[in-house]
Amino acid sequence: MQHFDKTFKATPNAPLNIHWINEYCKNYPKEKILVEVNSTIGLNSKDLEALNNNVWIRIAGAYDEDRQNRYKREKFGNETCEEYYYESVIYSKLETIRILQAIEEMEKGLSANWTNLQKIVYIYDYLKRHITYDPKYEQKPSKEVRSLRGLITKQTVCAGYSLILKELLERQRIKCHYVRGHGHAWNIIEEGGKLYPVDLTWENSKFRSGESKTYDYLGKEIEEFNKHHIPDDREPMNHYQHKLSVFNSTIIRQMDSILNRERDYQTTTYHATRKDKSEFQIAQVGTKTIEGVKYYRYYYQEILPNGKKGDPKIFYSESNISNYIDKRKFGHPVNPEYEHAITGVLFSKENIEDSEKRNTGYIGRVTKEEDLKQIYKDYHDIPKPLDKIKRFHYPTRVFHRKDGTVFIAQRTMENPSIIGEDSVYQYDLFEITTEKGKEVLKKNVIFTEKPFLGDFRSGIADDYLSRSRIDRKIKEAGGYMGYYDQQGFRNYNPRLNQYFDRSKKIEEKPRIQIPTFEECKDLVTKYEIDAKTNKVVKKGTHTNIDNKDLEKRAYFANLWLSAAGVKVAYQEDPWGYQYAFNEPAEELYRQILNKFQEDIEEKGTIDTEEMFHQAGKSSYKYAQEIILRLCKTPSQVYAINDLFHEAIAPDKIQTKDPEALYDWAYIGSKREERNY
Repeated sequence: MQHFDKTFKATPNAPLNIHWINEYCKNYPKEKILVEVNSTIGLNSKDLEALNNNVWIRIAGAYDEDRQNRYKREKFGNETCEEYYYESVIYSKLETIRILQAIEEMEKGLSANWTNLQKIVYIYDYLKRHITYDPKYEQKPSKEVRSLRGLITKQTVCAGYSLILKELLERQRIKCHYVRGHGHAWNIIEEGGKLYPVDLTWENSKFRSGESKTYDYLGKEIEEFNKHHIPDDREPMNHYQHKLSVFNSTIIRQMDSILNRERDYQTTTYHATRKDKSEFQIAQVGTKTIEGVKYYRYYYQEILPNGKKGDPKIFYSESNISNYIDKRKFGHPVNPEYEHAITGVLFSKENIEDSEKRNTGYIGRVTKEEDLKQIYKDYHDIPKPLDKIKRFHYPTRVFHRKDGTVFIAQRTMENPSIIGEDSVYQYDLFEITTEKGKEVLKKNVIFTEKPFLGDFRSGIADDYLSRSRIDRKIKEAGGYMGYYDQQGFRNYNPRLNQYFDRSKKIEEKPRIQIPTFEECKDLVTKYEIDAKTNKVVKKGTHTNIDNKDLEKRAYFANLWLSAAGVKVAYQEDPWGYQYAFNEPAEELYRQILNKFQEDIEEKGTIDTEEMFHQAGKSSYKYAQEIILRLCKTPSQVYAINDLFHEAIAPDKIQTKDPEALYDWAYIGSKREERNY
């Protein structure tokens, strides 16, 4: 163990006194001093700069005296766990300053108005995106990857993730426990008198694999979480499994949509070289699911022979480049031809030019759809169906400022959102900025009353959308930019300023719940739809339901019964029950819930036509017929849309009305119209 001549223990009642410690160091210049603190609460990087260089700091965190005693006899490499837990969280003055600087950088994005859940979601997402799992952790000293040093190196392992998340949450006065078991570590967050399980390590794994919007392990179902997270018997939290609660995934996604207005892509930006030595840079900047197919969004820039970058472009592909790179990084088996297919086929200059000639952001895919092991060897062979070409005709434009900076703006929604009396357009802006000497690709989501892609006045890029103004408006008004009028003045709407405010508190309000498959079974045995009034009534008595939420849930359950009950068994009651609640129907029900939830979160409206075509890929032969029956009439579709909208995101703006499907002929005509 390291030797220290003098140890000081700082406590909440006797905090770190830098002046007094420096005086001691002056009197005993040859002594090596250790200061022990429970956490970084109360510490900041500026104050520590004044500390004598001969002082080391132990930030105990989860590696406190209790943990040392519990694991006293266990070996950890060449040392005991007791020694390891003590030694690994001792930091030099410089290390401590850099750890605090990283924490302070993260804390700049927090709002004092936020609820604890908003802070949890922000911190969790920030760490997921900015610190990656270290593929070479076995070659490094354990203390580097199982400590707060991951905040400096931006790489860590499960123990490091768990220590860092605990530290950052507890600085916000949110209680967070570190839990170890079976070669893994995770956290239990204590909030509002309840315990919530989280696994930042596994969340980062999902993020690395290209799933950019996941919060899978911040709201994991308890049974599923406990199956793979069994705490060691010596853990202080080892009897928590039956006391767990689950965060509301709907409100987490709502909070994410606000956080998503400013993101950077340091960990998903890749530099590539083709066989002809030409170079380009791509960044995976999101995903979009259409008709059950996941498309990955890429920011692309050609690197010119003089080292400068060409104009940025936005493309879409079914190929998940991040997943391939992550597998290769961790030594998993990958197809050796895949890399050439990325650089020499999918992102070849010829394929990019081909897509641009077709006026589409769609560039195809690396592997064949019918056989994922087969790779396209020439860009001519990549299929680009007309419906996919048309699907990615997003209005996009590159802007050049007078100072030499460049950004690209894209409008991804066809129609403006209606907010009260106002219409607003939403744009994604991508720009490479320089932060602390490093190039960082940044995305901003902005809102404006007037479209600007066709406005070629210099003031649009140099004034209205200057980098400093975008940064300021993200903080002040959640990305609401006002609009640039004909005289070159910026105008604002106070109502919209308030609506887009990113710092506002989001309270978790009681909401209607979409019935589970099992609940539907129960509801259709107790309630039915009256054929004359089209209202839900109690079976037997035919009396109305007083509870409005229950009425909506029972109505949806009965719509499902009549849609999915494609055949009727002899003397069955209710009719269609057997087919409506068999195993294939349950799988389809789950798909519908997932799809309509995504639609509400992205568009504010369910996409019935897309759900119908997605069902065409189901193995259940009645899938499309069920969707058609479920979404047959406008009244049915509006009722379903209202239920999902109220349950998922009542504040989300609907960009268009939901569509009824009517019959097979109508669907066919819609398909032809779209492909025309």
